Amino acid sequence: EMPEDGDITHLVIPDSQVRPGISLEYLRWIGEYIVRKKPTTIIHLGDFCDFESLSQWDEGKKSAEGKRVLADIQSSIAGMETLLKPLRELQAQQKASGEKVYSPRLVLTLGNHEDRLSRYVDNNPKLEGFLDMSALKYEEFGWEVIPFLTPINIDGINYCHYFPNVMTGRALAGTAQNMLKTIGESFTHGHRQCLDVATRFLPASGQQQWGLIDRKSVV
Repeated sequence: EMPEDGDITHLVIPDSQVRPGISLEYLRWIGEYIVRKKPTTIIHLGDFCDFESLSQWDEGKKSAEGKRVLADIQSSIAGMETLLKPLRELQAQQKASGEKVYSPRLVLTLGNHEDRLSRYVDNNPKLEGFLDMSALKYEEFGWEVIPFLTPINIDGINYCHYFPNVMTGRALAGTAQNMLKTIGESFTHGHRQCLDVATRFLPASGQQQWGLIDRKSVV
């Protein structure tokens, strides 16, 4: 069952970076955790698909040899099936027994690794209409897909793969505490390889705000 009214819980999944040749076992465990805790909302912070074949860092280098876009897409789809399998099995069981079906809200904010595909198509216009983000089937899996670098506010918390500097477009740097002052609202983002948590109280209202940079854990 869903939590009681007013009992709002968010489960945040940072950068999964699924790619060919890696074990998907960690995604199965996350899926099992989801059905055990039953959060009201699940937010994936982006970079679910790694798209190593489209990495600009490897372009034209020997390290890029043998990497294929189709393999990246197939591995991402397999990873998403693994992640959501426990949830789909639970929903099928609940539906068959006439129970209330647990249906969390699924939100995915696209990351810079997924944006590799968009940039590649922009640079190769002949692929437009043939290859795009729909190949990853995120929407078919039930996710609300939020465009890259577009924050979404859910229950007072702003989520984005990373928050850009309005002057440069690059990711805001600094600690979570400094970013909290810049953004001015509670936020969570992934992208950066660390876990950094900050909190502050607004002097006039006493409201508490939180900032979370999270790429290494599930919370």
